[in-house]
Amino acid sequence: MMASVGLARIWKNRSKNTLALLCAAAILLGSFLCSAGILWVSAHNYPGGVAFARLHAANQDLPVAKVHIDVHSAMTGVSRFGELNPGWQYSKDEDTTDFSGFDFLLSRNETVPGFDSVDTIDAFAGLAW
Repeated sequence: MMASVGLARIWKNRSKNTLALLCAAAILLGSFLCSAGILWVSAHNYPGGVAFARLHAANQDLPVAKVHIDVHSAMTGVSRFGELNPGWQYSKDEDTTDFSGFDFLLSRNETVPGFDSVDTIDAFAGLAW
């Protein structure tokens, strides 16, 4: 609130103080660039959703399939909105240990016994300071 009041005051007196107007413009531009950067990171940080979309795109011709979604995938973008094929069965059961009844498995582990790794999705790991 205080920032908007300050910027409004600078705008109102823009003809009197050009330096303040330039500083205000720089602050607004910096704020916009920070917001755009955070938006970009956020938009690219849903590997579960990306994996779910790629699974459907690569296997769209399969009329029936059973898919298990692990907790990590569910927390990083897999949702009911991505369940595109009505003939497929989706399981998010956290207690499942026997995956032999599933055709596909979305997992944070690159190797799972009984399954071949088809794709790996990279996620934003953080900034190195």
